[in-house]
Amino acid sequence: MNRDAIINWILLVLLGVIWGFSFFFIKRGLAAFDSNQVGALRIFLAFIAIVPIVPFVGLKVPNIKLPLIFLSALLGSGLPPFLFALAQTRISSSVAGILNALTPLFALLAGVFIFKLTMKWNHLLGVILGLGGAVMIIIIQSDGAFEFNFGYSLLIILATLFYGINANIIRSKLYKIHPVKLGILNFCLIGPIAGIYLFSTDFVEIMQTNHQAWASLAYMGILASIGTAYSLILFNYLAFRTSALFATMVTYIIPVVSVIIGFFDGETIKAVHLIGLACILIGVYVSSFKKHKGVQSTSVRPINNPIE
Repeated sequence: MNRDAIINWILLVLLGVIWGFSFFFIKRGLAAFDSNQVGALRIFLAFIAIVPIVPFVGLKVPNIKLPLIFLSALLGSGLPPFLFALAQTRISSSVAGILNALTPLFALLAGVFIFKLTMKWNHLLGVILGLGGAVMIIIIQSDGAFEFNFGYSLLIILATLFYGINANIIRSKLYKIHPVKLGILNFCLIGPIAGIYLFSTDFVEIMQTNHQAWASLAYMGILASIGTAYSLILFNYLAFRTSALFATMVTYIIPVVSVIIGFFDGETIKAVHLIGLACILIGVYVSSFKKHKGVQSTSVRPINNPIE
């Protein structure tokens, strides 16, 4: 393995670790703030972290694209932080990390049912495996009891559905805008709104009276800057060094990291959770499986358009 390949793998693992820690940081943020404040903090602090980069990238895009960019921002960066935070008031960070792995499958389903893409046999098999694994995780509670109650887990599933729809919007409607610029635009559009909402709550009072507030704010600052804003840049840099195919392999690393972190953080991990995780990851692999010139590969288009 040459030097460039080693660097690529290091970046991939680093990105998986960063995003795998996200659910742990959300859990720590909830120690002082309610779920809505955690969601707003994540967006607002990511906006603050991204502002210094704006002069180097610029925000100029065709005005006609702005409504669609705002919709993309809402689905990809605006609503999911609130859904994940609310869900983690009732489910563990490790389970949240596992269910997050459904994102590629919902991207496929959204492509088929909303954007009229063709579903092949391996797509259907992958979806069945992935959703089957998710159901297995949801109906087996942390104490091992059987309870068919989707409850707060549905919020994670809804967030991954939003991620999936957003991926198709970007792929089909916003592909001419560089992904880094698009990510910065997202936070510039929704960041100020999140900030206004945040300071309309009792956030300032909590900061003054709750002894855990500064620690929770620090965790949210790390999550927002490194785990949300700058990790976007890292992901796209990795995609440019290699391909989107290689970069999206991070899907397989994130839930594994979240499970390991959850275990060391005292969360109960059942064997059925690991089996469910395996089903989801196999489903993601099978659904992205494609034959091309006799070589089996994942059908993900490389990101190679220049910054516009």
